[in-house]
Amino acid sequence: MSRRKRQFYPIAIIIVGLILVFSAVGISSRNLRKDLEREMQMTLGDVASQNVLVVYKNIELQYRLLVGYSEKLQENPGQEEVILEDMKTFVKTYGFKRMGYIQDDGTAYTTDGNQLDLGDRNFFHKSMEGKVWISAALGDRISGEQEMINVFSVPVYDKAGSSVRGVLFATYRNEVFRDMMDEDFFEGKGYSCIIRTDGTVMAHSQNSPIDSTENFFEHICEEDEVGYSTVGQMKSDMENGRNGYGKCAHQDGRSAMFYYMPVNENTYGSQWYMVTLAPQAVMDARINPVMRNAYVLAFVLVIIAAMGVTAFILLQRKRREELESLAYEDSLTGGYNFAKFREMAKNRAGLSGYVIAMDLVDFKLINSGFGVQKGDEALLALWGLLRKNVNDSELVARVNADRFVLFWQADDKAALEQRIKNLIRAIKEIPEKLNIPPLFPVLGIYYVESLEDADKCYGYALQAKHLVKGRRDKYYAFYDEIDYQRLMENKKLEDSFDEALENGEFEVWYQPKYSAQSGEIIGAEALVRWRRSDGKMLPPGIFIPLFEKNGCISVLDEYVFRRVCERQKERLDTGKKTYPVSVNISRVSLYFDRIVERYESILKETGLDVKYVQLEITESATVDNVDIGGLIERFHEVGFQMLLDDFGSGYWALSSLNTMRFDTLKLDKSLIDYIGDTRGEKLLKYITRLGQSLGFRITAEGVETAAQVEFLKHLKCDDIQGYFYSKPLPMQEYEALVSG
Repeated sequence: MSRRKRQFYPIAIIIVGLILVFSAVGISSRNLRKDLEREMQMTLGDVASQNVLVVYKNIELQYRLLVGYSEKLQENPGQEEVILEDMKTFVKTYGFKRMGYIQDDGTAYTTDGNQLDLGDRNFFHKSMEGKVWISAALGDRISGEQEMINVFSVPVYDKAGSSVRGVLFATYRNEVFRDMMDEDFFEGKGYSCIIRTDGTVMAHSQNSPIDSTENFFEHICEEDEVGYSTVGQMKSDMENGRNGYGKCAHQDGRSAMFYYMPVNENTYGSQWYMVTLAPQAVMDARINPVMRNAYVLAFVLVIIAAMGVTAFILLQRKRREELESLAYEDSLTGGYNFAKFREMAKNRAGLSGYVIAMDLVDFKLINSGFGVQKGDEALLALWGLLRKNVNDSELVARVNADRFVLFWQADDKAALEQRIKNLIRAIKEIPEKLNIPPLFPVLGIYYVESLEDADKCYGYALQAKHLVKGRRDKYYAFYDEIDYQRLMENKKLEDSFDEALENGEFEVWYQPKYSAQSGEIIGAEALVRWRRSDGKMLPPGIFIPLFEKNGCISVLDEYVFRRVCERQKERLDTGKKTYPVSVNISRVSLYFDRIVERYESILKETGLDVKYVQLEITESATVDNVDIGGLIERFHEVGFQMLLDDFGSGYWALSSLNTMRFDTLKLDKSLIDYIGDTRGEKLLKYITRLGQSLGFRITAEGVETAAQVEFLKHLKCDDIQGYFYSKPLPMQEYEALVSG
């Protein structure tokens, strides 16, 4: 071997070594960046999950209250003022700014004594369409303050549950959503916001550079190919209800990482997404030092590879530990945050005990009146107290702001309550030491047989806490104190549906229809009532909405139709006078396959001539069903007369009358109630004459007075239905009426 070759080998080895080292460093650097990025992605996902849980549980709680009052208003028409007065006690308890009721003409009455027209608000129109809704951020029109609000709204149905007669709403300060999302992560540089799938910002955390007046997609992405690709992927994920992770560039040039996940399932008007973001600088601040050190190590490894590899591994481990500390350590207390609580709960799976959600009533007053520093001192004192009150198998963590979560073990409920009382007593000693106003802790407690799913357990504890939030006579509540009797009753109704059908518990009642001109009976509308085996009668407003949700309504619709057909056939066969009877088809049933064929089959099985039975479809059922026109035509081909029920309740445009071939318009009671009002009467005349000019038969519903009857006669209305002539009657009473 020549000398030149011998000299070349060390150089070649060094070159190969350098290549291998730089390759190894390059590969390691890329892997490290990916690992750190995945860690940050997981952290962003954890924060998003926590925010979703808090926001969704709060929304569910508020809506449970609104739906409850909506049912009260449905069952007690005319009691709006009484129920508004009753709702005042819940405004402070549930953190609302105000609650109120909006009539179908847009006039609103609120718990803080205001009366105004909210008829132009979008949430009002959506709930009048029968939708549960949450508005985007709005300016508070009532108080005149420059305060952004969100409005929760639910429809209030008439007593029959067939049409919406008003809207119940609750005003929620937008800052409440903001406080829910103000969890400190990534050294306070991370932030969150709630958006709709179109990019509308519903709410955002305190430190967010995006506010409620901007569109999220327009804000985060520059107009370049990468930006559009990011937005496109995000929109696609949101349309399909998927979680996602990505990077974006703000308009001001800053880049950020973000994670998004759905808050709800299209329940409140539109699907919401929780987006948590962290500036790219946060990750760069962790990665850049690692990269610099890695390149230095590349040269060191040439001299002493073992030491270089060891140093690199140690440095990598150290950086990962720093990132984990950032993700799981509370920035104020230095203790655990909720993400760490969640992880440690998994390690305690199998342990039974109590998950406790705790916060301090009106703690913001301390921050505003005595300064944030004094508020932090109070929180640190509270944290120290909580730490002293947990043993090795128990947990405590700060969720955010003044919210804490604990896991305690106790031999029984009495022992737990004594620990809680001792803790509350100790908390009340903090203000004297710090010279601040008294602290009022509130706690929600949920018992778990196996601590594993921390999110779920904490959510239940939050629900329990809201039982005492705003009260001064009680500090804590257990989850089992929540009244879930109604939920259990609904479950029992669902479970007993098949048996009730088999036992004939569903009864067909009839509300007669009369000729407006002669006053003679000309037919009836079939209604369903549920008489339980114990004799208790359930109104349709109780079970119809329930069966619409679980799909049983189609079976019930066909059951009623079959019973009507059978009874009509029996009367014909015995030579009794028989008038046409109209039967309702629910909006849910219209979506079932082969519905026309199924109803035609029942006609053939019973042998009834189709002229003795008619079908009613509510106005609201035609709104979202794009196939409704075709369905009506197919029913006509069988020979059915088709009635449009509740016409004028606020859903239809008059132009739609020319596109759907109904035979009869049934004027909703809300139109009939206009009689006596000059402008209302003009509207009623216009609608009636328009319908008559298009060849429709006109039936007036909800007629209750002689003056209304006379007015309708003058309009040459065809039929009248309402309590003036007759309330709904059981089958035997109806048949006695038509036979007499």
